[in-house]
Amino acid sequence: MKTILLFLILLLSFCSFCQERALPEASWDELPRWRGFNLLDKFSIDWSNGPFKEEDFKMISEMGFNFVRLPMDYRAWINDGDWRSFNESTLKEIDQAVEWGRKYGIHVCINFHRAPGYTVAPPRESRSLWYDSEALEVCSLHWSLFAKRYKGIPNKNLSLISSMNRPESLRMIITMLLKRCAMQSGKKIRKG
Repeated sequence: MKTILLFLILLLSFCSFCQERALPEASWDELPRWRGFNLLDKFSIDWSNGPFKEEDFKMISEMGFNFVRLPMDYRAWINDGDWRSFNESTLKEIDQAVEWGRKYGIHVCINFHRAPGYTVAPPRESRSLWYDSEALEVCSLHWSLFAKRYKGIPNKNLSLISSMNRPESLRMIITMLLKRCAMQSGKKIRKG
């Protein structure tokens, strides 16, 4: 009898790993308490730019965690340094990570650790999205590419909430925006 009971417990435990785990619902005003890890496969083109690994998602799920953050460098998914040209095969590697998240019951948070015109890591971007209109436009292009690509995926499975890594100080951002506004206003005044 004890052997049969032990067998049933083991069988039920195994079956719980086989089933897709349900993630808690998420909304802009109420986020669940996720627990998990950063996966650094596309963190920096200088030292890490490989595809994500299914084994990582499987192991994270088996350990009982339900969250991964993908801090990424936009230079990983552009072609030959052209920030307006996207490498579809690299984007498909990111798509695969999102799919593995769904498969293993893990919420995936996409994070632009380095975005066009913005980073907190060396080397600095040559242009700043806070000062440079083209950098801002290109950063928006990248953000909208991801938003369109993952449209329809439920919030419980995917977030672009952390789309930029640690924004600079609020005082600095306000100062930059005010300068940009003043510069734009000055141009319009000079044009008459």
